[in-house]
Formats: sequence, structure tokens, C-alpha cells
Amino acid sequence: MAFDYRELHEQLSALYAKPFLSPESLPKYDDESCRRDAERNIRYFVDPFVLNYHLRCLEVGCGRGALTGLLAARGAEALGLDTIDFSEDWHQWETKYNTARFEHVDFHRAQLKQESFDLIVSIGTWEHIYNPVEALKKAFHLLRPGGLFIGHIGMYFSRRGSHMYRLIKYPYPTLFFNEHELEDIVREETPFVNTMTCSHYRDFCERIGYRTLLWQEVEEAPETELFRLHPKTFQKVPPEDLGVPLLNVVLWKPRRNELNAYRGMPRNLRGPVADWRTDLPRILPYQISPRYGVAAHLIRDRRSVLDLGCGRGVGTCYLAQFGPRAVGVGPDRAAIIAARRKAPATVSYICGQMLPSLAELRQAFDVIVLDEAAFSNASFTYHRRVAELLVRSLKAGGAVVIESAAFQLSQHLLRQGLRTAYDGAAFRRFNAYAPFGRGLHILEKIA
Repeated sequence: MAFDYRELHEQLSALYAKPFLSPESLPKYDDESCRRDAERNIRYFVDPFVLNYHLRCLEVGCGRGALTGLLAARGAEALGLDTIDFSEDWHQWETKYNTARFEHVDFHRAQLKQESFDLIVSIGTWEHIYNPVEALKKAFHLLRPGGLFIGHIGMYFSRRGSHMYRLIKYPYPTLFFNEHELEDIVREETPFVNTMTCSHYRDFCERIGYRTLLWQEVEEAPETELFRLHPKTFQKVPPEDLGVPLLNVVLWKPRRNELNAYRGMPRNLRGPVADWRTDLPRILPYQISPRYGVAAHLIRDRRSVLDLGCGRGVGTCYLAQFGPRAVGVGPDRAAIIAARRKAPATVSYICGQMLPSLAELRQAFDVIVLDEAAFSNASFTYHRRVAELLVRSLKAGGAVVIESAAFQLSQHLLRQGLRTAYDGAAFRRFNAYAPFGRGLHILEKIA
């Protein structure tokens, strides 16, 4: 007996009399919703990784242009590409910000100069690219050394992977029907979605040469009843790929001098597993705190780093692998002696308390790293003095990375005057977020 896909469609529709996605959870594409989504995406994905927006940025799949326009509003020279022409919306953004520009062109066919962008962003577009691996290679070549690729990618083998949730009430339709059957069911052309999985992306990104700053596989609850009724259908796909609807990535193109440092790093701190935002258990055995992962990204072309509260110097040496001259400061004499024995030639240590040591330093640094625990119970006057000394010890455009044991505690301290002291001391940018329960705060000195 021939397989009747229409009958199976009716059975699945009856099983999901109520759509598996509520109307409130469906994406909206009006101007206000697009702008709100763009602001959220910049705040979550871009702000934690970019201190200075005077960059050349590219958005692949810009839609109405909200994210490209907001990047231009922050000072970036931003170019948005899309295969759909939203000329009216684009013109409004170009009129408002003269550094925003848009092109109606497919990314594969876009004529762009190699190593001409500092940042490439793609939100909700990469799953619709016909050849995502070649597109990742092209993005890699378009990035300048030290540039970032930020992606928010939908997964094909997930509940909403077909992108037909407005037309079909049940999940995983692409596992039950082929493309022609689905078009016959919905009576319209179905959107193209490539079949790349998280494991595919991880493998190809490492082969191309990217280094991973963020690798976040968003999980969802399984459809247990559907799995029970159709076990053979779901055996076609590895179970780890079924429960991941979204992949969030921040990929970094290393510089040539950083490639050599990368090869000398422990395996646990290399490639996709060197994820300082989501893979802390793999990093802890090497005693690398989150602040050092952030600082390693911020170093870029900078040549000097100061580590306040360096302990036994493991994090200081880790940062030195990326090329800069590093100085560690700590109050524990035994720990400093042990650190000096293992330190490479580019690392030096000072034994002393943070405030006096900062006051005695007569050199300026590009990046300063410190743990807030060193002054968690200090007064506002103490914080203000620390801020003044940090400003004096930083080069123009330099950055400070502050880590706290608990994000809530750090926010409390900031309300009590820490932020006032630091903002009032010539720091222009302030970012705060909380990976794995730690508070991380990034400040940039006004150039």
C-alpha cells in the first residue's frame, strides 16, 4: 500500500489540535519589533565583546536594517546585505546615519574586499544560506585579523527548524515529509533551510581557522509523545541534534602572531573548548578565571597587561602567551616567589597590596585585569582612589576587566558608588554581564 502523506499530516495535526508554538512566541516583523529585537541582540551578543564601535561592520541578512542602523548609531561604519529589497526602510536608516549603507545582494555574490571588516554579524540568516561552509570561509577572509563573527543560527533538526510554524501546527515536519510533500501540504513554496548541525558547525569552524569565544547550544524540551508514536522517524537524526533549536556563536579570527601562541596552549584551552562563557568546568582545572578569557580577547594589538591579584601567576602567564608584556601584582609572598620561578621572560611580578602597588607603578598598560574581591568591603573613597590610579595606569583607549564572585553583589557595590567613581574618572564605556554566576565588568578609558 502506497504511503499517504496527507493522511499522516491529518493525524499529526489532530495530535496537535493546539499549535506547539503559542502566537506570543512567534517572531514579529513590524518596525517596532525589529528595532527591539536588534537592540536586544546587540546588548546580548555584541556589547560584551566590543568596547569601541569605531569599526567597519557587516551584517549578513540585515532585513529592514535595524541592527545595521543601530551599529551605525554607535559609531560603526556598517554595511547591511540582504536578498530581499527593503529600499524604503534602508533609505530611512541611511538618511539618519551617514555611516550606514545597504546592498540588495546575495552574500555569496557580494563583491567585498578581503580583510576589510572588523565585525560580521548574522542573526537568524545563516540557516537559510545554501552553502553555509563556503559562506563561513568567505566571512573568515573578509575579517581583518582579530575580527569577530557573531552568529545566531537556527537548527534544521529542531521543533521549529522548518520555519513553517505559522502554517503547520506540529513540530519536526521536515522529518516526516520531503520538500515536495510539504509544498503540497501548505500549498506554497517552503523556505530553504540547510541541514547543518551544531557538530558540523563546530568541526568546520575549527578547520577554517576560527577560534571560539562563545559557543552556546540552546536546548529545548523534547516532544516525548511524538517520539513515542514515531520512534523510527526520529532515529534518522542523532538525539543531541534534536533538542537544539538555536546555536549562538562568537568566533574570532586570530592574528598571525597569536596563531603560534595558540599552538602552545593546553588542549583544554584551545579551539571550541576554550569557551570562557559556557565551558567553565573545562577551564577550571587550569585555574583560568573568566576575566582572563575576556582579557585575552581584548588584548588584540595591545602590548602590555597588568594583572592585579595574580595569585600564583597562572592567569598572567596565560595572557602573556598572546604576545603582550605582562606584570602580575599579588600580596602573597610565597605565591609570587613560586610564580617567578615558572615565569617566561615577558612576565614579571610585584609582591604587594593593590593600592600601594598601583600608586608606585610608573608605567602605563593597555589592559588591566583585577578581581573585585580585593576591595569588596572598601569604602567609596577607596573605590574612587582605585579608579584614579587605574586611569593613570592605563594608556588611552585601554580597558579594565573587573570580575566579582557574584553578579548581584557587584551590582550592589556599583549602586553604592563604584560605577559613579569609575564613570567619573574618564571611563567612557561600561559593560556588565554574568556568565556562570560571575560578574564581569568592562570599562574603557577615554582616548
